[in-house]
Amino acid sequence: MQSSSSLLPHTLSIVLGLGGLSLLAVAACSSEDDAGTPGTPVTTGGTATVDGGGGGGGEGGTGATDGATLPDGAADMSEVQKRKAQMLTSFWENDTTVFQYAFARNNNDGYGYTSGRVGFTTSTGDSADVVKCFDLAFTGAGNLMKKYEAALLALQKKQQDTGMIQGSTATIDAIGNYPADWKTTATNAATAPAFNKCQDELVDSIYWAPTLPVMKKWGLTSALARASIYDAYVVHGESNVSDLAAQTNDDVGNSMQKPATAPLTEAQESTWLEAFHLRRVALLNSSGAWRSAIARGANYERIRRDANFDFSKPIVTDATASVIFPGKGYPSNGYQACVIHPDGSVTGDPVCTAPTSN
Repeated sequence: MQSSSSLLPHTLSIVLGLGGLSLLAVAACSSEDDAGTPGTPVTTGGTATVDGGGGGGGEGGTGATDGATLPDGAADMSEVQKRKAQMLTSFWENDTTVFQYAFARNNNDGYGYTSGRVGFTTSTGDSADVVKCFDLAFTGAGNLMKKYEAALLALQKKQQDTGMIQGSTATIDAIGNYPADWKTTATNAATAPAFNKCQDELVDSIYWAPTLPVMKKWGLTSALARASIYDAYVVHGESNVSDLAAQTNDDVGNSMQKPATAPLTEAQESTWLEAFHLRRVALLNSSGAWRSAIARGANYERIRRDANFDFSKPIVTDATASVIFPGKGYPSNGYQACVIHPDGSVTGDPVCTAPTSN
């Protein structure tokens, strides 16, 4: 993740105090940005790095919407809204809104190889899902990833059986040059369509689709709510997102955790999202590795303060936690200023639309 030393402060509304925010247990997280070391228990879900560089690959589709509806029959996000939500996460992950299908490297963080548009890892099993999907979808010659499938599935099973991340790459390295083969597969004209489609489909099934039950349960309907929850899934995983939602509901007075019987009003949803963002930023600050990405939580809160619930206004990406949440001792690191416009076009710093993040 790149930090900018020239971030401009913004005029901010006063933060409503929620008092007594408790930190979630980091030991239960499933992101490879956990501050823990190999052997740390993980849950299923979020596995994406927050500071990975990009390896190339063009921007592609984000897959079809899940066709579901939000509470009370409200329409789901449009494709443009969904794309903007996923472009934001792409920017936090790889410093560019262009999806980095070909990114692949060992970050030497104990999580093995981190690859693809949301940082699929060999340590937590979702890389195995990508390779298995591709092996089933691609029937032509030149499948460079097939030779890794058995080793990846073995690591995935061991992670599932033990609940421990599998950071060693020894079995993979004995087979070939995994990062080079991933990059080639994601950029070669013959293999890229199927390989990158598998990445899109798995982003949708592992990270995007699970946000809908959360939305429906708590009466949320806005594009901002779904984008915020999706990004939290990518970083923190299902268990932590469930805890964040439960704590948020306590904060807004739903201590009995009763599911919503109707959609929240915009004012109610704004209050819920403020509490969610406060909780999430505290969680990001609780881990040394996550802390480097704390600005992503601040950016969603600024979007809320701008009342940009449906993404109909421009989205700017240079908010920092130290400015959005003053007086809490949060770090001032942040991201370059990109502007994601209502139609999905992007302007700003050259990195915003760089074909690769390196």
